[in-house]
Amino acid sequence: MKIKLVGLEDGFTCYGFRKIAAWIERLNPDTTVHYVSTDAGRTSVLKSITRGFGDVDDFTPHHINEIATGLADADIVIVQR
Repeated sequence: MKIKLVGLEDGFTCYGFRKIAAWIERLNPDTTVHYVSTDAGRTSVLKSITRGFGDVDDFTPHHINEIATGLADADIVIVQR
Protein backbone atom coordinates (compact mmCIF):
# COMPACT_ATOMS: atom_id res chain seq x y z
CA MET A 1 0.00 0.00 0.00
CA LYS A 2 1.48 3.33 -1.07
CA ILE A 3 1.14 5.98 1.66
CA LYS A 4 2.16 9.61 1.26
CA LEU A 5 2.39 11.89 4.28
CA VAL A 6 2.25 15.65 3.76
CA GLY A 7 3.38 18.20 6.34
CA LEU A 8 2.08 21.71 5.76
CA GLU A 9 4.02 23.41 8.55
CA ASP A 10 6.49 26.07 7.59
CA GLY A 11 8.88 25.42 10.45
CA PHE A 12 11.72 22.97 10.09
CA THR A 13 11.05 21.38 13.47
CA CYS A 14 7.60 19.69 13.11
CA TYR A 15 8.58 17.19 15.83
CA GLY A 16 5.18 15.51 16.17
CA PHE A 17 4.73 15.03 12.44
CA ARG A 18 8.27 13.70 12.01
CA LYS A 19 7.78 11.16 14.82
CA ILE A 20 4.49 9.90 13.38
CA ALA A 21 6.02 9.78 9.89
CA ALA A 22 8.97 7.70 11.12
CA TRP A 23 6.61 5.29 12.88
CA ILE A 24 4.42 4.87 9.78
CA GLU A 25 7.52 4.37 7.59
CA ARG A 26 8.61 1.50 9.86
CA LEU A 27 5.18 -0.13 9.57
CA ASN A 28 4.87 0.38 5.81
CA PRO A 29 8.08 0.58 3.73
CA ASP A 30 6.18 2.06 0.76
CA THR A 31 5.68 5.36 2.61
CA THR A 32 7.07 8.71 1.52
CA VAL A 33 7.07 11.97 3.44
CA HIS A 34 6.61 15.35 1.75
CA TYR A 35 6.90 18.85 3.18
CA VAL A 36 4.97 21.70 1.56
CA SER A 37 5.98 25.14 2.76
CA THR A 38 2.94 27.36 3.24
CA ASP A 39 4.58 30.40 4.85
CA ALA A 40 1.73 30.31 7.37
CA GLY A 41 4.01 30.07 10.38
CA ARG A 42 7.29 31.55 11.33
CA THR A 43 9.99 32.08 8.76
CA SER A 44 12.66 29.39 8.68
CA VAL A 45 16.34 30.20 9.02
CA LEU A 46 17.05 29.22 5.41
CA LYS A 47 14.27 31.45 4.08
CA SER A 48 15.51 34.28 6.26
CA ILE A 49 18.91 34.01 4.62
CA THR A 50 17.79 33.44 1.04
CA ARG A 51 14.60 35.51 0.71
CA GLY A 52 14.38 37.83 3.68
CA PHE A 53 11.75 38.13 6.37
CA GLY A 54 8.15 38.52 5.25
CA ASP A 55 8.91 37.85 1.59
CA VAL A 56 6.12 35.43 0.64
CA ASP A 57 5.33 33.82 -2.71
CA ASP A 58 1.79 32.65 -3.45
CA PHE A 59 1.01 29.21 -4.84
CA THR A 60 0.35 29.39 -8.57
CA PRO A 61 -1.82 26.89 -10.45
CA HIS A 62 1.45 25.34 -11.67
CA HIS A 63 2.64 24.78 -8.07
CA ILE A 64 -0.69 23.24 -7.04
CA ASN A 65 -0.68 20.95 -10.09
CA GLU A 66 2.89 19.86 -9.35
CA ILE A 67 1.96 18.96 -5.75
CA ALA A 68 -1.21 17.13 -6.82
CA THR A 69 0.65 15.17 -9.50
CA GLY A 70 3.23 14.05 -6.94
CA LEU A 71 0.52 12.75 -4.60
CA ALA A 72 -1.89 11.28 -7.18
CA ASP A 73 -0.48 7.75 -7.27
CA ALA A 74 -0.89 7.13 -3.52
CA ASP A 75 -3.43 4.77 -2.02
CA ILE A 76 -3.61 6.95 1.11
CA VAL A 77 -2.62 10.60 1.54
CA ILE A 78 -2.41 11.95 5.10
CA VAL A 79 -2.08 15.70 5.48
CA GLN A 80 -0.96 17.36 8.70
CA ARG A 81 -1.47 21.07 9.09
